[in-house]
Amino acid sequence: MTTSAVVANFAAASLAAQTNAEATEAARRLDANVVEALKAAGSFRLFVPKVYGGLGLSVPDIIAHLSELSRADGAAGWCAAIASTTSHVAGSIDPAWAREIFSNHNGVTGGAFAPTGKATVTPDGHLLVDGKWAWGSGSQHCDWLCGGTKDADGTFRIVFFPAQQATIFDTWYSSGLRGTGSHDFEVSGLRVPDGCWSLPVGSKVQVDDPLARMPMYTLFAASIASVMLGISRRAIDELSELATTKRPTGSSKSLSESSSTHVDLGRAEGLWRSASAWLNDEVGLAWESVLAGNRVTTARRASVRAAATHASSSARQATDLAYDLGGGTSVYASSPLQRCFRDVHTASAHIMVHSRNTETFGRHLLGLPIDTAML
Repeated sequence: MTTSAVVANFAAASLAAQTNAEATEAARRLDANVVEALKAAGSFRLFVPKVYGGLGLSVPDIIAHLSELSRADGAAGWCAAIASTTSHVAGSIDPAWAREIFSNHNGVTGGAFAPTGKATVTPDGHLLVDGKWAWGSGSQHCDWLCGGTKDADGTFRIVFFPAQQATIFDTWYSSGLRGTGSHDFEVSGLRVPDGCWSLPVGSKVQVDDPLARMPMYTLFAASIASVMLGISRRAIDELSELATTKRPTGSSKSLSESSSTHVDLGRAEGLWRSASAWLNDEVGLAWESVLAGNRVTTARRASVRAAATHASSSARQATDLAYDLGGGTSVYASSPLQRCFRDVHTASAHIMVHSRNTETFGRHLLGLPIDTAML
Protein backbone atom coordinates (compact mmCIF):
# COMPACT_ATOMS: atom_id res chain seq x y z
CA MET A 1 0.00 0.00 0.00
CA THR A 2 1.38 3.41 -0.97
CA THR A 3 2.01 6.12 1.59
CA SER A 4 -0.73 8.29 0.09
CA ALA A 5 -3.20 5.39 0.33
CA VAL A 6 -2.30 4.79 3.99
CA VAL A 7 -2.76 8.49 4.78
CA ALA A 8 -6.12 8.57 2.97
CA ASN A 9 -7.34 5.42 4.73
CA PHE A 10 -6.27 6.77 8.13
CA ALA A 11 -8.15 10.00 7.44
CA ALA A 12 -11.24 8.03 6.41
CA ALA A 13 -11.03 5.95 9.57
CA SER A 14 -10.84 9.06 11.77
CA LEU A 15 -13.77 10.64 9.94
CA ALA A 16 -15.88 7.50 10.38
CA ALA A 17 -14.97 7.35 14.07
CA GLN A 18 -15.98 10.97 14.69
CA THR A 19 -19.14 10.78 12.60
CA ASN A 20 -20.38 7.68 14.40
CA ALA A 21 -19.10 8.48 17.90
CA GLU A 22 -22.56 8.93 19.41
CA ALA A 23 -23.83 5.70 17.85
CA THR A 24 -20.77 3.89 19.18
CA GLU A 25 -21.33 5.21 22.69
CA ALA A 26 -25.05 4.36 22.65
CA ALA A 27 -24.41 0.80 21.45
CA ARG A 28 -21.49 0.27 23.90
CA ARG A 29 -19.45 -1.15 21.03
CA LEU A 30 -17.87 0.28 17.89
CA ASP A 31 -20.40 1.15 15.21
CA ALA A 32 -20.23 -1.28 12.26
CA ASN A 33 -19.19 1.56 9.92
CA VAL A 34 -16.27 2.38 12.19
CA VAL A 35 -15.15 -1.26 12.36
CA GLU A 36 -15.11 -1.52 8.57
CA ALA A 37 -13.20 1.77 8.20
CA LEU A 38 -10.60 0.66 10.75
CA LYS A 39 -10.20 -2.69 9.00
CA ALA A 40 -9.73 -0.98 5.64
CA ALA A 41 -7.10 1.33 7.12
CA GLY A 42 -5.20 -1.46 8.88
CA SER A 43 -5.74 0.34 12.20
CA PHE A 44 -6.38 -2.92 14.06
CA ARG A 45 -3.06 -4.40 12.78
CA LEU A 46 -0.56 -1.59 13.22
CA PHE A 47 2.15 -3.75 14.81
CA VAL A 48 1.89 -6.75 12.45
CA PRO A 49 5.24 -7.39 10.69
CA LYS A 50 5.31 -6.77 6.94
CA VAL A 51 5.88 -10.47 6.22
CA TYR A 52 2.35 -11.13 7.48
CA GLY A 53 0.81 -8.20 5.61
CA GLY A 54 1.50 -5.37 8.03
CA LEU A 55 1.71 -1.76 6.84
CA GLY A 56 5.40 -1.44 7.69
CA LEU A 57 5.03 1.92 9.44
CA SER A 58 7.43 3.38 11.97
CA VAL A 59 6.41 3.34 15.62
CA PRO A 60 6.31 7.17 15.78
CA ASP A 61 3.91 7.19 12.80
CA ILE A 62 1.73 4.55 14.45
CA ILE A 63 1.59 6.49 17.70
CA ALA A 64 0.60 9.63 15.76
CA HIS A 65 -2.24 7.76 14.03
CA LEU A 66 -3.59 6.35 17.29
CA SER A 67 -3.58 9.83 18.79
CA GLU A 68 -5.43 11.36 15.84
CA LEU A 69 -7.94 8.51 15.77
CA SER A 70 -8.55 9.03 19.49
CA ARG A 71 -9.06 12.71 18.91
CA ALA A 72 -11.92 11.71 16.61
CA ASP A 73 -13.33 9.24 19.17
CA GLY A 74 -11.61 7.79 22.21
CA ALA A 75 -13.40 4.44 21.90
CA ALA A 76 -12.19 3.92 18.32
CA GLY A 77 -8.63 4.86 19.23
CA TRP A 78 -8.70 2.59 22.28
CA CYS A 79 -9.95 -0.44 20.34
CA ALA A 80 -7.33 0.14 17.63
CA ALA A 81 -4.59 0.40 20.26
CA ILE A 82 -5.62 -2.80 22.04
CA ALA A 83 -6.06 -4.80 18.83
CA SER A 84 -2.74 -3.53 17.46
CA THR A 85 -0.89 -4.33 20.67
CA THR A 86 -2.15 -7.91 20.59
CA SER A 87 -1.13 -8.05 16.92
CA HIS A 88 2.48 -7.40 17.98
CA VAL A 89 2.56 -11.02 19.17
CA ALA A 90 2.73 -11.98 15.48
CA GLY A 91 6.46 -11.38 15.65
CA SER A 92 7.11 -13.82 18.50
CA ILE A 93 4.58 -16.62 18.00
CA ASP A 94 5.29 -19.76 15.96
CA PRO A 95 5.34 -18.64 12.28
CA ALA A 96 2.76 -21.23 11.25
CA TRP A 97 0.31 -19.86 13.80
CA ALA A 98 1.29 -16.28 12.99
CA ARG A 99 0.22 -16.86 9.39
CA GLU A 100 -3.01 -18.52 10.53
CA ILE A 101 -3.95 -15.72 12.93
CA PHE A 102 -2.50 -12.55 11.41
CA SER A 103 -2.22 -12.94 7.61
CA ASN A 104 -5.91 -12.12 7.06
CA HIS A 105 -5.82 -8.40 6.27
CA ASN A 106 -9.37 -8.00 7.58
CA GLY A 107 -8.77 -10.10 10.68
CA VAL A 108 -8.92 -8.51 14.13
CA THR A 109 -7.29 -9.75 17.32
CA GLY A 110 -7.94 -8.63 20.87
CA GLY A 111 -8.00 -9.84 24.43
CA ALA A 112 -6.16 -9.25 27.68
CA PHE A 113 -2.56 -9.96 28.67
CA ALA A 114 -3.24 -10.18 32.42
CA PRO A 115 -2.35 -13.75 33.52
CA THR A 116 -5.70 -14.55 35.15
CA GLY A 117 -6.05 -17.81 33.22
CA LYS A 118 -4.72 -21.24 34.18
CA ALA A 119 -2.94 -23.49 31.68
CA THR A 120 -2.19 -27.19 32.06
CA VAL A 121 0.45 -28.69 29.78
CA THR A 122 -0.73 -31.98 28.24
CA PRO A 123 1.61 -34.94 27.49
CA ASP A 124 1.51 -34.11 23.77
CA GLY A 125 2.62 -30.50 24.36
CA HIS A 126 -0.72 -28.75 24.01
CA LEU A 127 -2.43 -26.67 26.68
CA LEU A 128 -5.74 -27.01 28.45
CA VAL A 129 -6.85 -23.51 29.40
CA ASP A 130 -9.40 -22.22 31.89
CA GLY A 131 -9.67 -18.51 32.43
CA LYS A 132 -11.75 -15.39 32.72
CA TRP A 133 -10.39 -12.00 31.73
CA ALA A 134 -11.63 -8.44 32.16
CA TRP A 135 -11.27 -5.50 29.75
CA GLY A 136 -11.83 -7.51 26.56
CA SER A 137 -11.96 -4.33 24.47
CA GLY A 138 -13.53 -4.78 21.06
CA SER A 139 -14.08 -8.49 21.65
CA GLN A 140 -17.39 -8.43 19.74
CA HIS A 141 -15.68 -7.66 16.44
CA CYS A 142 -12.58 -9.85 16.98
CA ASP A 143 -11.75 -13.00 15.03
CA TRP A 144 -9.16 -14.18 17.56
CA LEU A 145 -8.82 -13.46 21.26
CA CYS A 146 -5.89 -13.94 23.58
CA GLY A 147 -5.52 -14.27 27.32
CA GLY A 148 -2.65 -14.38 29.76
CA THR A 149 -2.15 -17.69 31.56
CA LYS A 150 0.16 -19.31 34.06
CA ASP A 151 0.79 -23.02 34.42
CA ALA A 152 1.87 -25.07 37.44
CA ASP A 153 5.52 -23.97 37.25
CA GLY A 154 4.58 -20.30 36.85
CA THR A 155 5.27 -20.01 33.12
CA PHE A 156 3.49 -16.93 31.77
CA ARG A 157 2.00 -17.37 28.31
CA ILE A 158 -0.28 -15.37 26.07
CA VAL A 159 -2.50 -17.94 24.40
CA PHE A 160 -4.65 -17.40 21.30
CA PHE A 161 -7.98 -18.97 20.39
CA PRO A 162 -10.81 -18.26 17.92
CA ALA A 163 -13.17 -15.67 19.37
CA GLN A 164 -16.21 -17.92 18.94
CA GLN A 165 -14.69 -20.35 21.45
CA ALA A 166 -15.02 -17.77 24.24
CA THR A 167 -18.09 -16.72 26.19
CA ILE A 168 -18.46 -12.94 26.36
CA PHE A 169 -20.28 -11.50 29.38
CA ASP A 170 -22.17 -8.20 29.17
CA THR A 171 -20.24 -6.43 31.94
CA TRP A 172 -19.04 -3.16 30.41
CA TYR A 173 -21.24 -0.57 32.12
CA SER A 174 -18.58 2.09 32.55
CA SER A 175 -18.24 5.80 33.15
CA GLY A 176 -16.09 6.31 30.07
CA LEU A 177 -14.85 4.57 26.93
CA ARG A 178 -18.35 3.10 26.79
CA GLY A 179 -18.10 2.33 23.09
CA THR A 180 -15.13 -0.01 23.51
CA GLY A 181 -17.27 -2.98 24.56
CA SER A 182 -14.60 -4.00 27.07
CA HIS A 183 -16.57 -6.93 28.44
CA ASP A 184 -15.31 -9.90 30.45
CA PHE A 185 -14.71 -13.11 28.48
CA GLU A 186 -14.10 -16.70 29.51
CA VAL A 187 -12.97 -20.10 28.25
CA SER A 188 -13.27 -23.43 30.04
CA GLY A 189 -11.37 -26.62 29.24
CA LEU A 190 -10.15 -25.11 25.99
CA ARG A 191 -7.48 -27.05 24.11
CA VAL A 192 -4.85 -24.68 22.72
CA PRO A 193 -2.60 -26.35 20.13
CA ASP A 194 1.14 -26.53 20.60
CA GLY A 195 2.77 -23.24 19.63
CA CYS A 196 -0.39 -21.14 19.54
CA TRP A 197 1.01 -18.90 22.23
CA SER A 198 3.84 -16.50 23.02
CA LEU A 199 6.00 -15.92 26.07
CA PRO A 200 5.68 -12.19 26.89
CA VAL A 201 8.96 -12.23 28.78
CA GLY A 202 12.01 -13.66 27.03
CA SER A 203 10.21 -14.81 23.90
CA LYS A 204 12.43 -15.19 20.83
CA VAL A 205 11.66 -12.95 17.86
CA GLN A 206 10.61 -15.18 14.97
CA VAL A 207 10.84 -12.72 12.06
CA ASP A 208 13.38 -10.14 10.91
CA ASP A 209 11.31 -7.01 11.39
CA PRO A 210 12.03 -3.92 13.52
CA LEU A 211 8.46 -3.82 14.85
CA ALA A 212 8.86 -7.36 16.15
CA ARG A 213 12.07 -6.35 17.95
CA MET A 214 10.37 -3.53 19.84
CA PRO A 215 9.51 -4.58 23.42
CA MET A 216 5.81 -5.39 23.70
CA TYR A 217 5.18 -3.46 26.91
CA THR A 218 7.00 -0.42 25.53
CA LEU A 219 4.56 -0.36 22.62
CA PHE A 220 1.61 -1.07 24.92
CA ALA A 221 2.34 1.85 27.25
CA ALA A 222 3.05 4.26 24.41
CA SER A 223 -0.16 3.25 22.64
CA ILE A 224 -2.37 3.81 25.69
CA ALA A 225 -0.70 7.17 26.35
CA SER A 226 -1.22 8.25 22.74
CA VAL A 227 -4.92 7.46 23.04
CA MET A 228 -5.17 9.67 26.10
CA LEU A 229 -3.28 12.49 24.40
CA GLY A 230 -5.68 12.27 21.46
CA ILE A 231 -8.70 12.52 23.77
CA SER A 232 -7.12 15.48 25.55
CA ARG A 233 -6.36 17.19 22.23
CA ARG A 234 -10.05 16.96 21.34
CA ALA A 235 -11.05 18.49 24.68
CA ILE A 236 -8.70 21.45 24.26
CA ASP A 237 -9.86 22.04 20.68
CA GLU A 238 -13.53 21.80 21.65
CA LEU A 239 -13.05 24.31 24.45
CA SER A 240 -11.20 26.70 22.13
CA GLU A 241 -14.12 26.60 19.69
CA LEU A 242 -16.72 26.94 22.44
CA ALA A 243 -14.94 29.93 23.99
CA THR A 244 -15.58 32.13 20.95
CA THR A 245 -19.38 31.89 21.32
CA LYS A 246 -20.10 31.01 24.97
CA ARG A 247 -20.97 33.89 27.26
CA PRO A 248 -20.96 32.80 30.92
CA THR A 249 -24.03 33.72 32.96
CA GLY A 250 -23.76 37.24 34.33
CA SER A 251 -20.86 38.19 32.06
CA SER A 252 -20.88 40.69 29.21
CA LYS A 253 -17.84 39.05 27.63
CA SER A 254 -17.39 35.81 25.81
CA LEU A 255 -15.37 33.05 27.43
CA SER A 256 -12.53 33.82 25.02
CA GLU A 257 -12.22 37.35 26.46
CA SER A 258 -11.78 36.17 30.05
CA SER A 259 -8.30 36.34 31.56
CA SER A 260 -8.96 33.15 33.55
CA THR A 261 -9.68 31.36 30.27
CA HIS A 262 -6.37 32.58 28.87
CA VAL A 263 -4.49 31.27 31.90
CA ASP A 264 -6.14 27.85 32.10
CA LEU A 265 -6.19 27.26 28.35
CA GLY A 266 -2.50 28.14 28.28
CA ARG A 267 -1.87 25.67 31.09
CA ALA A 268 -3.80 22.93 29.28
CA GLU A 269 -1.92 23.50 26.04
CA GLY A 270 1.40 23.53 27.87
CA LEU A 271 0.61 20.25 29.61
CA TRP A 272 -0.38 18.65 26.31
CA ARG A 273 2.60 19.87 24.31
CA SER A 274 5.21 18.98 26.91
CA ALA A 275 3.75 15.51 27.48
CA SER A 276 3.53 14.84 23.73
CA ALA A 277 7.10 16.03 23.21
CA TRP A 278 8.55 13.76 25.90
CA LEU A 279 6.60 10.71 24.78
CA ASN A 280 7.47 11.25 21.11
CA ASP A 281 11.12 11.79 21.99
CA GLU A 282 11.41 8.60 24.06
CA VAL A 283 9.51 6.49 21.51
CA GLY A 284 11.65 7.92 18.71
CA LEU A 285 14.88 7.08 20.52
CA ALA A 286 13.72 3.52 21.20
CA TRP A 287 12.76 3.11 17.56
CA GLU A 288 16.11 4.46 16.36
CA SER A 289 17.87 1.94 18.59
CA VAL A 290 15.92 -0.94 17.06
CA LEU A 291 16.56 0.29 13.51
CA ALA A 292 20.28 0.36 14.31
CA GLY A 293 20.09 -3.32 15.25
CA ASN A 294 20.35 -2.79 18.99
CA ARG A 295 18.17 -3.95 21.85
CA VAL A 296 16.10 -1.35 23.65
CA THR A 297 17.92 -0.99 26.96
CA THR A 298 16.32 -1.22 30.35
CA ALA A 299 17.06 2.47 30.86
CA ARG A 300 15.24 3.39 27.66
CA ARG A 301 12.28 1.16 28.46
CA ALA A 302 11.99 2.75 31.89
CA SER A 303 12.10 6.19 30.27
CA VAL A 304 9.36 5.32 27.79
CA ARG A 305 7.17 4.03 30.61
CA ALA A 306 7.78 7.19 32.62
CA ALA A 307 6.94 9.36 29.60
CA ALA A 308 3.75 7.39 28.98
CA THR A 309 2.72 7.71 32.62
CA HIS A 310 3.46 11.43 32.56
CA ALA A 311 1.42 11.76 29.35
CA SER A 312 -1.50 10.04 31.06
CA SER A 313 -1.39 12.43 34.01
CA SER A 314 -0.93 15.49 31.82
CA ALA A 315 -3.73 14.47 29.44
CA ARG A 316 -6.06 14.04 32.39
CA GLN A 317 -5.12 17.44 33.86
CA ALA A 318 -5.44 19.23 30.52
CA THR A 319 -8.85 17.66 29.89
CA ASP A 320 -10.00 18.66 33.38
CA LEU A 321 -9.02 22.26 32.69
CA ALA A 322 -10.96 22.29 29.42
CA TYR A 323 -13.97 20.63 31.05
CA ASP A 324 -14.01 23.13 33.91
CA LEU A 325 -13.72 26.07 31.54
CA GLY A 326 -16.75 24.77 29.64
CA GLY A 327 -18.90 25.37 32.71
CA GLY A 328 -22.50 24.24 32.46
CA THR A 329 -22.08 23.31 28.79
CA SER A 330 -19.70 20.49 29.76
CA VAL A 331 -22.22 18.56 31.84
CA TYR A 332 -24.57 17.72 28.97
CA ALA A 333 -24.28 14.38 27.20
CA SER A 334 -24.37 16.25 23.90
CA SER A 335 -21.08 17.98 24.71
CA PRO A 336 -17.89 16.30 23.46
CA LEU A 337 -16.20 17.80 26.51
CA GLN A 338 -18.22 15.50 28.75
CA ARG A 339 -17.26 12.40 26.78
CA CYS A 340 -13.60 13.46 26.72
CA PHE A 341 -13.67 13.94 30.49
CA ARG A 342 -15.17 10.50 31.11
CA ASP A 343 -13.00 8.75 28.53
CA VAL A 344 -9.66 10.14 29.66
CA HIS A 345 -10.32 9.30 33.32
CA THR A 346 -11.36 5.76 32.45
CA ALA A 347 -8.26 5.25 30.29
CA SER A 348 -6.00 6.46 33.10
CA ALA A 349 -6.94 3.41 35.18
CA HIS A 350 -4.96 1.14 32.86
CA ILE A 351 -1.94 -0.49 34.47
CA MET A 352 0.36 0.56 31.61
CA VAL A 353 0.00 4.25 32.52
CA HIS A 354 -0.88 4.06 36.20
CA SER A 355 0.82 6.61 38.44
CA ARG A 356 2.73 3.96 40.37
CA ASN A 357 4.91 3.42 37.29
CA THR A 358 6.66 6.64 38.26
CA GLU A 359 8.13 4.84 41.27
CA THR A 360 9.93 2.42 38.95
CA PHE A 361 11.46 5.31 37.04
CA GLY A 362 12.52 7.03 40.26
CA ARG A 363 14.20 3.86 41.51
CA HIS A 364 16.00 3.54 38.19
CA LEU A 365 17.27 7.12 38.40
CA LEU A 366 18.72 6.33 41.83
CA GLY A 367 20.40 3.17 40.60
CA LEU A 368 18.18 0.91 42.67
CA PRO A 369 16.97 -2.52 41.48
CA ILE A 370 13.68 -2.44 39.51
CA ASP A 371 11.24 -5.06 38.29
CA THR A 372 11.72 -5.21 34.51
CA ALA A 373 9.14 -7.93 33.79
CA MET A 374 6.58 -5.45 32.44
CA LEU A 375 8.94 -2.92 30.92
